[in-house]
Amino acid sequence: MSDGNDVVANKAPDVGLELEKRRELKGHFGKVYDCHWAPDSGHILSTAEDGKLLIWNAHTTNKEEVFPLKSTWVMSCAYAPSGDFVASGGLDNAVSVYKVNLDEDDGIDKLGPIKVMPGHEGYISSITFIDDSNVLSASGDNTCIKWDVNNSKKVLTFEHHSADVSALALSKDGKTFLTSSLDHTCALWDPRVSQTPQKQFHEHKKEVNDIQYFPDGNSFASASSDKTCILWDIRSEKPITTFTSNDSSNVGSITFSRSGKYLISGNESGDCIVWNTVTAEIVQTLKGHGDAICSVEVSPDGSALMTASWDSSILIWA
Repeated sequence: MSDGNDVVANKAPDVGLELEKRRELKGHFGKVYDCHWAPDSGHILSTAEDGKLLIWNAHTTNKEEVFPLKSTWVMSCAYAPSGDFVASGGLDNAVSVYKVNLDEDDGIDKLGPIKVMPGHEGYISSITFIDDSNVLSASGDNTCIKWDVNNSKKVLTFEHHSADVSALALSKDGKTFLTSSLDHTCALWDPRVSQTPQKQFHEHKKEVNDIQYFPDGNSFASASSDKTCILWDIRSEKPITTFTSNDSSNVGSITFSRSGKYLISGNESGDCIVWNTVTAEIVQTLKGHGDAICSVEVSPDGSALMTASWDSSILIWA
């Protein structure tokens, strides 16, 4: 849905007000732990405690590819920028990469990963592709690792946090990344400069569960078990706005609309809240899940919102 403004030619609408549930993706048998849009905005990748990594057609709701996983406790997944690869990780402490849309002529086991990269000493909490050949992973061992996918090798290890790293967010240019941690802090990293943080952010009173760059790259938002979201200014390392609702549950995941006008948070209660980032007011509360929301994400073209939950379902709103 558009936010009420006229849509400029060749510019996708900004998901926002008056969102309605349009589709439901049902097929997982167990809690959904992570979920992401494909670069084409037409497919969704999900993983759940049923030990399946699924690729869905977001328009038809059909499952197009199924990757059985060795571990049923897979907690994170990611799409490569090209859409040709996906990755997953969890309690096996390894990042596994799979080829999408394999043909028989590829000569690769369709059901198995093409690369497996062990090296963490704790579960994999978050994965993001820098490009098709490089991956970042975050872990319960308090570190992040940059991997060379082609050679299945560890390139850099980033150490600072004193507790589990819960989430990663990569800048649009791929040069910097953000981390959130159960140590109540967030950090900004620049691998070109150092393997230690360039900036640190201290304000949350409890675990920080998710983190996302604002579209302009000069600020970011964090979601916490202290039941708040914070919008931060990166340059000053100071909070800009704190978002607090009457929902007394922890905030587990966040995303921005394409323009940044709206911040969208997924809560442990199963509610999804749409905030105005300027006024910090709630503009809509989306009710549709029966358990904690683990992932929220606006499609790359800005036209739809995806929410995934421990109730085993994935909902698409527009």
